[in-house]
Amino acid sequence: DPVDGKSLTYLSPALAADTTMVGSASVDLWLRSSAADTDLQATLSEVRPDGKEYLILSGWLRASARKLDAARSTELQPLVTMRESDAAPLPAGEFTPVRVEIYPFAHVFRAGSKVRLIITAPGGDRLEWQFGTLPGTQANDVARSIGRPSSIALPVVPGVNVPTGYPACPDHTAKGPLFELLDAPANADMGITESFAMTPAAAVSGWFFAHPE
Repeated sequence: DPVDGKSLTYLSPALAADTTMVGSASVDLWLRSSAADTDLQATLSEVRPDGKEYLILSGWLRASARKLDAARSTELQPLVTMRESDAAPLPAGEFTPVRVEIYPFAHVFRAGSKVRLIITAPGGDRLEWQFGTLPGTQANDVARSIGRPSSIALPVVPGVNVPTGYPACPDHTAKGPLFELLDAPANADMGITESFAMTPAAAVSGWFFAHPE
């Protein structure tokens, strides 16, 4: 969820039709920071008409590693060089273009849903791992003007025939009584969090049906 004063969030109007997206997305920011370096996390989600929100995927970038591989990058996929020699501090007091890749995904946003983008610092929302974050606290500004048009490029695929209705079992709340019934922590060394994510991260669960014949 977006955190007041610690994140930046954008919410689209309700979609008029089912919209299929397949591939990477590019969050293109004009960024100014109080520090020479800062970490960024960009998260995409679907907010459905009933108010439920579903995580799609995130992407991350340390701003000093923003140098793009121009030959390989596209409008939808900004690929950084990852070379130590290309690392550079952010110019003090200036807005700088920075592109964050939201890693490849495939998802159908249903008609009536809204697309949400949250920009924040990474950390604190991963179950089994966390980032080695930079020391101190950075204050970041994102410009949105004609001269500095921060934007997002999304991988919309037109003409996809989408089945009617949402997929079966759209949430994970059924795990609660099932894990209790099966006593999963004792019998399988598995647990669930308050948001019904399983631990350890490699754990898998599913519906299995059997018949004596």
